[in-house]
Amino acid sequence: METFGELESRLSERHIPAMPWGKVFYEYDPGMYKAYVEWTTRARQHVELEPKIREMVAIVVNCVVAWPSPYADVHFHRALEEGATVQELADVVLATGRMVGPHAYTHGFNLLAKVLDDRERAGQPSPRGQSDLPKVAEGDR
Repeated sequence: METFGELESRLSERHIPAMPWGKVFYEYDPGMYKAYVEWTTRARQHVELEPKIREMVAIVVNCVVAWPSPYADVHFHRALEEGATVQELADVVLATGRMVGPHAYTHGFNLLAKVLDDRERAGQPSPRGQSDLPKVAEGDR
């Protein structure tokens, strides 16, 4: 059976953040934790949706269930890293709020504001709109 450290290493290789509850989960049921690692690793291998879109879907779910920071932050960061703009993320949050109620956009905008603050402090880019994205040469598309 793989150790907790080995399983966490497998997650980090797939850019899946380690969660604070992972160690407790592993101590409670190492076999089930291993199954969780296998499942989450496998689930990330589906590639029909662009990574940016997958992250936006996760943001919608986070807004609806009010998933807390820092867990929900990961999806905002990843969406930006996959080429989303702040305007696109704001549109996702607003659309979610229109469909399920104002608590969703309040939660989503609070998360987005925190992520933007974190990124600014870290010197990471957060393009506001399409015109802020790096230009891609025709041959690179």
